[in-house]
Amino acid sequence: MYVTPGLGGSGGAERSLAALAPHWKGQVDLHIVTLSERSGLEPALRESGAEVTQLAERSLLGRIRRLHKLIRETEPDLVHSVLFDADLVARIAARLGGVPCSTSLVNVNYGREHLQAPGRKAWKVRGAQALDAVTARSVVRFHALTHEVASVMGKRLWLDPGRVEVIPRGRDRSDVGSFSASRRNRVRNVLGVGDRPLVVAAARHEWQKGLDLLLRAWPGISAAHPDAVLLIGGREGQTTEHLHTLATQVGLDPATVFLGSRNDIPDLMCAADAFCVPSRWEGLGSILIEAMALGAPVVASDLPPFRELDPRGGWITYFERDNTKDLARQIAVTLARTNGQQRRATASDSFESTYRADLIAARMVEFFEAALEV
Repeated sequence: MYVTPGLGGSGGAERSLAALAPHWKGQVDLHIVTLSERSGLEPALRESGAEVTQLAERSLLGRIRRLHKLIRETEPDLVHSVLFDADLVARIAARLGGVPCSTSLVNVNYGREHLQAPGRKAWKVRGAQALDAVTARSVVRFHALTHEVASVMGKRLWLDPGRVEVIPRGRDRSDVGSFSASRRNRVRNVLGVGDRPLVVAAARHEWQKGLDLLLRAWPGISAAHPDAVLLIGGREGQTTEHLHTLATQVGLDPATVFLGSRNDIPDLMCAADAFCVPSRWEGLGSILIEAMALGAPVVASDLPPFRELDPRGGWITYFERDNTKDLARQIAVTLARTNGQQRRATASDSFESTYRADLIAARMVEFFEAALEV
């Protein structure tokens, strides 16, 4: 039983599950339980053989009761959870039902950067950390996306390192496709950008994702490339209004910059002359796996999890975290490059050797089996 907040399709955890589920067919009898009405990926997951149940309850207590009842009715061998809301519900319900529970650690939380986020209250952050740590005591095994997540969250949740296994996320080549000049030209024609330098970002509108940094850097980028175009995909969130205000302040039209939630991000990556990931923190940065598969020209925050995706420094261009001047400089340099074939090949080779969905799915099956042996 795999418990997750939703299946809307825009989050990294959701897309990862959708990529892995077809490879589990015949090996894992998968029952997905969601806590929200976001269901865009549900048809594809059902087609892959998974059963999907949506909990209608809104309260934490109601969700725990409903999931506990579902566990008693279906008798799963293992309950697995991902993301905070699902973690709390799944861990408590599984404990009550006498079923082992495992958890994916997918982000770094409860640090200084989280306390500094607009609207965050220290007591809420510390309260969430306490709940996370207490319920983590009942988890038999943890899966972390990167060594950075394993190390940081292991300390912040007081975990035994021996209970944490590092396995990244994966993607199917068939879902992402491959880069080609014809694909690039087709998408650019649809977008109407012609031969102008194109900068693309794709993230939900949240403080963590750092889209405000990209907008603040735009005057420096446009000074070096006056005809450059900026497009940002991703669903609205807590910072949407602020981002629209920033766009207007730097001379951009929010109506043309913000594309909304998209299901064609790989196409946008192929069209981009610079694909920007300006996150303030990440557990992995799943979107970079798609960028890796396509060999997109990436400019990203210098974060430890991103370095793990690019251990030899072959395909990501980094900027100093939170430094908008450096971000503008690195994007300007990337836009000026005329030949990225070697970087594209390096990235694509890394994807094929390590991050294909079939490889990750096999490792996760081994993880589930190991959790049952604890």
